[in-house]
Amino acid sequence: MHSELCERAILSITLFLIVFAPVAYGAVEPWARNLVLLSIGSMACIWLWQFVSLGRPKLSFPPFFPAAVLFLVVIGLQLVPLPGALKDFLTPARLPLVTTTRADSVKWLPLTANPGKTAVGVVSFAACLALCFVLLNTFRHRRWVRITLTVLLTLGSLEALYGLAEYWTGHQHIFWYQKIYYLEEVTGTYINHNHFAGLLGPILVLAIGVFVVRFARFVAGRSYTFAEDGRSVWKKVTATARLLRHLPGRQALLLGAIGFMAVALILSQSRGGLISCSIALGLQMVLLSKMRSRSTEILQALGVLALLAAIVAAVLAPRVLTRFSYAQRDAPERFELWQDSARIVRDYPLLGAGLGTYRDVFRNYRPQKDFFFVAGIPQPAAINYAHNDYLQLLTECGFVGFGLMTWALVVTLRHLFSRFSNHADWEIATVGSSLTAGIVGFLLHSLVDFNMHIPANALMFCLLVTIALVLAANGETDGANVDSG
Repeated sequence: MHSELCERAILSITLFLIVFAPVAYGAVEPWARNLVLLSIGSMACIWLWQFVSLGRPKLSFPPFFPAAVLFLVVIGLQLVPLPGALKDFLTPARLPLVTTTRADSVKWLPLTANPGKTAVGVVSFAACLALCFVLLNTFRHRRWVRITLTVLLTLGSLEALYGLAEYWTGHQHIFWYQKIYYLEEVTGTYINHNHFAGLLGPILVLAIGVFVVRFARFVAGRSYTFAEDGRSVWKKVTATARLLRHLPGRQALLLGAIGFMAVALILSQSRGGLISCSIALGLQMVLLSKMRSRSTEILQALGVLALLAAIVAAVLAPRVLTRFSYAQRDAPERFELWQDSARIVRDYPLLGAGLGTYRDVFRNYRPQKDFFFVAGIPQPAAINYAHNDYLQLLTECGFVGFGLMTWALVVTLRHLFSRFSNHADWEIATVGSSLTAGIVGFLLHSLVDFNMHIPANALMFCLLVTIALVLAANGETDGANVDSG
């Protein structure tokens, strides 16, 4: 009973974070980010109390755990004051500390250019690691996974509907906040349309995987196969249409949610979000097509989704093509930004300039070239992010930190691909493969944006990875209970 109460408390906090972080403008404001960190800290305390009171049961460790702990040590080392000679060896380039300390007078200096921001980065990364570890050791019951997936899909649907309502009505508010930027794009409860797409893309891929499971189960229950219609493509299409007319309410609702999320993602006009989601969907199709069990039903479900995608694409294609026509204009600016950022890597190759210090350091490498307009008057603009999470990681943590994070991602993805390709339960494999494809899409989007620095999106990434690891590890989970219910 005591264990179940703790698990319920952890689940409740998790569901609160899933809803709160995106709704609070992506949790980019300090008060929202601090509340997210406080909630994760509360989860960790509850789990630790449960762990001690139950006599220290066996723990499960994610495959990225060794690399993540070493990375935490590396960024912690950036905060340690070191003798000037050692600091000059590790970071040959010299920049003044943003926050001065008494260490300046005695020549003992930390490796980071801004100890305050690096300390915040250490806490944030430790919170993400704690979230994954706690959930991996708590979500042992299939019901917790099912509830979490249901809330995730509901969140994606409501974010899409809210964004579309604001867009189509021309109201252009986020609750009581009147939008100033991105008035021609769907942003949901986010300020930036790219970050909205970063949230919605992986959830859309997950929703498609859940629909495939439920639709295949529905088709199997009606004892229908394509073989009954021979090789005629038209007969297959008409048979599928007949099935759709009898689609149960929950499946029809889920199909509608997929349609709304797809429309909202397209109307976000995020080029990086659309390309990365398209690649993730292609990967998902490849993974699902390789499943031998229920292959006929899966292909029929994919056919239904392809028809829906064709309709949505035909209607919204002009808007997408217009947005992509701007790429030739915007690309040189982005490449120039990356070139200037690469100069930081050249000067701080080993351990970087300090986690969270990109804005402080970058101003020394880029003359004032960036402006935004207020009432038609140009104002200087500060560059806060490299618009490439991997390049920014290199500038802040050097090749050591970048190598550790690459190790963590590679071993995690390899583990997930291996487990789901050989999983005995096709339903778990379908949902798990969809989660993995969504994770890959998120990582691809980070090549041209900074989703990892948006607390709500970073939280969602950690959650998707953890749920995928739970499904991969739990061979006894009943596939009928891992979808959206």
